[in-house]
Amino acid sequence: MSEPIHHVNADLYAHDLFDRWANEQGIIAAEALLIRNYFTDATKSVLEAGTGGGRIAFYLEQLGFKDIQAFDIVPKMIAHARELAEKKQSAVQFQVANAADLSIYPDQQFDYLIYPQQVLCFIEDRTLFHTALREAYRVAKPGSVCVFSFLDYEARWYNPILSSVLVLLRRLRGEKGTGYDLPWLKLNGAVNKKFFHKHQPVLYWVRRKKITEELQHIGFTMVDVKNAGELENPAQGKRTGMLYLICTRP
Repeated sequence: MSEPIHHVNADLYAHDLFDRWANEQGIIAAEALLIRNYFTDATKSVLEAGTGGGRIAFYLEQLGFKDIQAFDIVPKMIAHARELAEKKQSAVQFQVANAADLSIYPDQQFDYLIYPQQVLCFIEDRTLFHTALREAYRVAKPGSVCVFSFLDYEARWYNPILSSVLVLLRRLRGEKGTGYDLPWLKLNGAVNKKFFHKHQPVLYWVRRKKITEELQHIGFTMVDVKNAGELENPAQGKRTGMLYLICTRP
């Protein structure tokens, strides 16, 4: 039998994609803007999801934050992040955890939460995706700020075309999966030539209106919703790049 589908992306990061993301230390423009605008009090506690090698956690520490916790589902990533933390003499606390089960953290613990690099879109089990959103709400303090990032289905004109072809192929092959579950277009910078093949690792692409409504239904209050292009170049305001939702927990 093949491995349960919701483990495939974690395995990619533990093997094929490990070297790149374990050692990635840069911060992208949209992330820097959001942190500067919304994470304004360095005395507050922060949680970073899908930390990889700890790039954002270490960046926050450089900004003066001292109470930082970060988790990743890939044990190998966390082991590497802890090694880096030791070399940097960092106080960031790295833990192995699944975004859909944050039982290692108590209720209402964090003032700031950041879910970067579309980390929740790698959860291929849709029930667990929704559970992960609720877990973020649970560990957020009242008055906290949460920054989520998602893959925006409507930001790429060709997604509906790819989706239509995949839905037809899946139907013919008797496979599961919606038109919003799309295989990786690129893997490690190279075109995924097996895009239309069976048993491909998939990513969940959201619609802006639907994900906004879901977060509101959970209890979050929306502060802003923008794509990376709208954040980085407001004058042009192009809806390109990943989708960012900034929320508060009342």
